[in-house]
This record gives sequence, C-alpha cells and structure tokens, in this order.
Amino acid sequence: FALESGPESATFPEDGVLTWEPAEADAGNTARFIIAATLDEQSARQEFSVSVPKVQIEVEQRIDTNEGTPILQVDSPLSPIRGAALIVPAGALPNSNPIPGAGRNEDDGVVITIGSVENAPRLPAARGAPVTVVDFGPSTVFNAPVTVAIPLSDDTRTAAAASGNVISAYTIGG
Repeated sequence: FALESGPESATFPEDGVLTWEPAEADAGNTARFIIAATLDEQSARQEFSVSVPKVQIEVEQRIDTNEGTPILQVDSPLSPIRGAALIVPAGALPNSNPIPGAGRNEDDGVVITIGSVENAPRLPAARGAPVTVVDFGPSTVFNAPVTVAIPLSDDTRTAAAASGNVISAYTIGG
C-alpha cells in the first residue's frame, strides 16, 4: 500500500488504515487522495476526495440558565439559516466543573454558537434535494434536553402540504 497523493499530514501505514485529521485551514476545501496497492504483478489505484465542511458562525452568545430560559436565535435577514434557534431550559447547562474548550466558567455560563455549514456532505435522506446544514456548538454541553428550532423554507412547507408528508421534529440532548 502507498499513499501517492494526499495532504501532508495524512498517514497510511502498512496496516492499510488511512488517517487524516483536517486542520482549521482545510475547512471549506476538498482534499484529494490517491492510494496504490501492489501484489506480485497486480496493481490497483483508488482515487477519492474528502470535503471538509466549514461552519460560518451566525450568532454566538454567552448564556446562563440561572437568568431564566435563554433563547439564542439567528435573526439576520441575509442568513441562510434565519430563524434557527436554541432554547435552553433551566438545568440544561452544567452547574459545576468547567468544561474544557466549551468556554464554561461557573460564574458566566457557556458560550453557544449557531452556524451554517458550507461544503456540507450530502445527506442521504434529502434524496438529492438541496439542504442547508445547521451547526449548534459546542457539542456535549447539555445535561438535559434543549429545544432546537430549524426554520423551514416556504418551498419545504408547500411541498410537504401538497404531498401529505409529515415534517418530523426531534428532541436533542439529555
């Protein structure tokens, strides 16, 4: 096995397991890989690409449920995810033990972000339809369920009503 082409930080040892962790600078780009294998006189090459999503932070806010039930919402009329919101009830945020990397400080809450995802992977359930992916961060912050509001386009509402399909909602966390 050999990695003929790919990012410099990619490794492809003899066990045949390709490892690569994209850097921040890779966000929004696509990395191309070429792997070659030879056995006796037979050889094969495999080419593939990996797209690295980029999150465009639309809103960022420090929230603390000790001050009520905060709502973090994207209000910009130019945002592709306008209306996306996160409602955080009491008890959903950790009350002790700061969370490394999550901005948690016992005195000042947690920094939460909502962003649109550029260069997102295709979602099989979308069946080829264009979708906008929303990122809520940081992950693994919540102790209890939170409400995530995802705006639906007028086209989605109209298509669902015309076809009789049900639009599903899910509870995340807890």
